[in-house]
Amino acid sequence: MNTEELRKLVRNSTTQPFVVCMDDGAAYRVTHPDFASFAHETLLVAAQPGQDFDGCSYVICPVSHISRTKLTRACVKAKAAVGE
Repeated sequence: MNTEELRKLVRNSTTQPFVVCMDDGAAYRVTHPDFASFAHETLLVAAQPGQDFDGCSYVICPVSHISRTKLTRACVKAKAAVGE
């Protein structure tokens, strides 16, 4: 996994969320570009509303320690029928 591939995943995360799997077994879900950012060879993932990283508001993921990424389904909210 290289930084360009990760940047593309982050940009598309609103329509195609993904999980970053670390080599220590930790996994972090990214569902929107507002919750992920890049620095040099590092992905920072911020906690989303209702999410907690063992008391931290963000995690730092060195690209060299990301073992894989996994695409997940987008969460689609059902629309209430109008007038029923």
